[in-house]
Amino acid sequence: MSYLSNKFVKSPSIIIENQPTIEENLQKIWYEIRNSVNGIKAIGLVSRIGFPISTSFTSHEMDDDKCAAMVASVISVADRLGLEFDSLGAFKQSIFTNSSGFLLFYDLGIDSILFCILKTESTKLGLINYIIQQKIPIIKSFLDS
Repeated sequence: MSYLSNKFVKSPSIIIENQPTIEENLQKIWYEIRNSVNGIKAIGLVSRIGFPISTSFTSHEMDDDKCAAMVASVISVADRLGLEFDSLGAFKQSIFTNSSGFLLFYDLGIDSILFCILKTESTKLGLINYIIQQKIPIIKSFLDS
C-alpha cells in the first residue's frame, strides 16, 4: 500500500479515504448544535470521572479540564442523591437555571456526560433539548465505533 496525499491506495481501482476521527465527528456535532441555537457558551462530552472527551467553548478563558471535573462532580452528586433518597435511580438528565443562563446535562449511558452551558435566558429550552436529543444517538454511534 502506498500513501498519496490523504488517500491510501490498495490497487489502481480501489481508493480508501481516511475516515474522520471521533474528535472531528464530535466537533462537527458541536458546530451543528451551536448554529441551531443562540447563546451556547460551551458544549461538550466529558467522562464520568472528570476528563474532557471533546469540548467546544466560545471563550478561551474556560479550561476544559476544570469544566470536565466540575461537570463530573455535579453528576456524581446527582447520582448519589437519586440513589439515596427514595431510590430514584441513576441520573439521566438535568437542567439548572442560573441568574443569566442554563446548565444542561445528559447522561449518555456509556460512562460519558454531554453538557451544554447557555448564557442567555431567552433560549428556548424545548428547542435545545430537542436538538440535543436528536444528536445523542449519533454521538453514541461515534463513541461505539
